Amino acid sequence: MGDDPHPPHRRDVRHGLPAAKEGRRLPAVPHPDEPAAGRGRRGRESVYAWGNRGHNTLSIGDAYHDPDGAGRLVGDAETFPAALDLTAALGDAVTTAVRTYSILDGDRGVEVTDEWTAAGEAFPTRARLHTEAAVEVDGLSAVLTRGGRRLRLTADGPEGTRLAAGPMARLISELDRPQETVTVIDVLVPTAAGESKTLVTRLELLD
Repeated sequence: MGDDPHPPHRRDVRHGLPAAKEGRRLPAVPHPDEPAAGRGRRGRESVYAWGNRGHNTLSIGDAYHDPDGAGRLVGDAETFPAALDLTAALGDAVTTAVRTYSILDGDRGVEVTDEWTAAGEAFPTRARLHTEAAVEVDGLSAVLTRGGRRLRLTADGPEGTRLAAGPMARLISELDRPQETVTVIDVLVPTAAGESKTLVTRLELLD
């Protein structure tokens, strides 16, 4: 780690954040493998200092994003579809990675298209969503219910794609907000070396 007071697991995810343009970093947060003594930071900043594991984003397995690999907007940032080049953030595991956002007809939801090409090694690609809704999984779809409203999440990916939901891990024991209320939904896509894959995930209002 050298003299860097903000090693990779302690830095904010820099793509898509206004703070990144200002060069701001979140306060340092101890890694869970470090002794508990001296852990003084709590709350929202602690979660987001953990980078992509605490974001609704694309990841290579459980690997952290490269905190110096800023995302790049592709095309017009003021209109949809809007695309973000995540290649630098995902690091050496990919040769290209682009996430595109589209609004569904009638503003009833959003469609996210992830396209990537693996470099020299096989890996599972993980598209993650955090929610406090009740989640019912059925194959490659799930219904999210909260406050009498329902959303349907669907994943359309290549062979081997699977959707799983489970509780969010407590990354740091001193978090102010109990994480037992948060469910993590992962869409997992196996990717072989050199393969190009596309995953389309939709989140739409049911009622």
